[in-house]
Amino acid sequence: MERIRVGRLRGGRPRTRPDRLGGDKTYSPRRYLRRRQIKHTIPEPKNRRPNRQRRGSRGGQSSDDIDLARAGSSIDPKRATVTRFAQPVVESRGQVSDADLSAVRGAGCTGPQLLAIVTVAVRVLLTNFTHNVNQTDIDITAVSSVGTPG
Repeated sequence: MERIRVGRLRGGRPRTRPDRLGGDKTYSPRRYLRRRQIKHTIPEPKNRRPNRQRRGSRGGQSSDDIDLARAGSSIDPKRATVTRFAQPVVESRGQVSDADLSAVRGAGCTGPQLLAIVTVAVRVLLTNFTHNVNQTDIDITAVSSVGTPG
């Protein structure tokens, strides 16, 4: 991609970013193109279609997984610990206790994974704050909170 040079009609530095890119099934830099916001026309390989269709609109999670996630838990012990850790991160504005940190580290989370958890929590908070300031009308169906799993 860095070798692409598209000359301009009136001179000047050539463009290095195409408007749209086409490719064949084996050429799969979709993530790179999305990050650079380049539209692309690349057919999906046939061996990937069944996996995508099997996951469906829920991203591969069962309805039980979704209900537990709404309640702040999970079938997977590590994911449940991460979910329980995210709540005090938000409630205490990042000033979590040593017990919370040791619990999430005991579940196998590394430093970069802890940073990712905090980053996701902050991103959700920022989105909520922005919607509150702008008084955004919510146009999706409200999902009721599920009680604690039992």
